[in-house]
Amino acid sequence: MQISRFRAGVAEFATLAGFVAVAVVVVLALRSGWTIALIPGLIYVLATGAAYFIYRQHRAQAARVAQPQSTALKLEEHPAHVPAAPPEAVLQPAPVLFRVVDVRGTCPMGHGKGSLVAVGATGGVQPRLCAPAEAVLRMAASNGQEKAAEWCCPIYEHLLVFRRERQAA
Repeated sequence: MQISRFRAGVAEFATLAGFVAVAVVVVLALRSGWTIALIPGLIYVLATGAAYFIYRQHRAQAARVAQPQSTALKLEEHPAHVPAAPPEAVLQPAPVLFRVVDVRGTCPMGHGKGSLVAVGATGGVQPRLCAPAEAVLRMAASNGQEKAAEWCCPIYEHLLVFRRERQAA
């Protein structure tokens, strides 16, 4: 578990101000003999605390997703090995691009006519498709498969028709 420094932002100040305001109102109400004010005060504090907790969880997840995933070697992990060239200098083949040229039905992944899909050298498909469509595009991207003009997703309910894009030389 990683412990990070606490940062006070707008959400923290708004939550704290709400807690203080409710505490003041509840204390004033209790001093005047109106004990029922404790119930809405507690409900407000619980609801605001839960909303703040969900907000913090969302922000933490968004920060994790936004971090670039580097495959570069870190010198701290391999102090005896100094690479001759940075990993970015290693040329990898360009991904094979496919464009959706026709749609029959509704793609469950939200792709429509004109969407562009890339198949990397390792077989990774971006953006994601259903498993049968990814398998077809991996086969289409493999060497020796340039003869076919169009490739189809094998699921009839959300049939997508792909055409291989011309690569710039």
